[in-house]
Amino acid sequence: MDAASLAVFIAIFGHAEWHSNLLRFTARVWHVFVTYNAGSTSPGFVSSILFSLLGVVVLAIYIAHTKGRKALKDHMIESFALAVFGIVTVVFIVYGTQFAWQVAKVGYEDHKTLAAKVDSLEGEKSHMVDPMGRDSTIADLKDKLRESQSQLASRKKMMFIGDPVFDNTRKILTAFQSYRIMSKGQRCVVYITAPSQSSIATIFAEFSNSVSGCSTFGPSVRVNPDLDEETTSGMISGVVLIHALRGDAAANRVEEALSGTIPLERSYKPLSNAFPHYQDQGTGELVLWLQFGPDVRWTSDRSTTGK
Repeated sequence: MDAASLAVFIAIFGHAEWHSNLLRFTARVWHVFVTYNAGSTSPGFVSSILFSLLGVVVLAIYIAHTKGRKALKDHMIESFALAVFGIVTVVFIVYGTQFAWQVAKVGYEDHKTLAAKVDSLEGEKSHMVDPMGRDSTIADLKDKLRESQSQLASRKKMMFIGDPVFDNTRKILTAFQSYRIMSKGQRCVVYITAPSQSSIATIFAEFSNSVSGCSTFGPSVRVNPDLDEETTSGMISGVVLIHALRGDAAANRVEEALSGTIPLERSYKPLSNAFPHYQDQGTGELVLWLQFGPDVRWTSDRSTTGK
């Protein structure tokens, strides 16, 4: 053992706080060592060595019993010594090198794990607020909060070009204005159904009533078994079905104008005549039925949330 190794050995064992860590490290190395070499536990590994020694002892007893002690003394002492020497040599050369390898391997793995933890802590530290700049960071956050509150207050009172709500509103107005133009003065009805209270369906009804020039009905909240059945029959979750006669250019123009605003599908299913939906139903009026399914959302909402 050279001077450097001796100095390290003395340094380790000279500090009491290192003893527990050294014992834990040695126990971990031993566990890996016996598992790798014996596929067992410590008793299993030691038992394999003791079994070899026991074989030598049993052979000596057998010779002493059959050939006498003199024969044992003449022939077995040397043989016994050689057997013991061979076992010890195998233990130190074969298993000793394996144990040394496991010491290096476990030490490296511990170092690797510790280095990974240090890197993780350094990464977390980079996201922490520097105490030296804490006051500045807090001031910046307060400024951003005031700006956000100001923007929110402004958007409660007016729409801003570029906001999704502005584009959605513009397309709804365009759609119902186009329906009024394409209907060419013909008496028309916009009929809106939804399976439950829907804020989007209500918005469509409000704009239709003021822009399309058509009589607008719905979305109804009254309890009507016939209406409830027609409202839910054939509806698609998350989709608005546009029901109108095949070849209805006004309805086609509404579909085109609303494209990209909400999920749409075209249908040619007419309103049922089993019960009256509105006054003078079926007297030649142009009918646009917007059937909202459950969970209809603006396309801008889905793209924002990634759904």
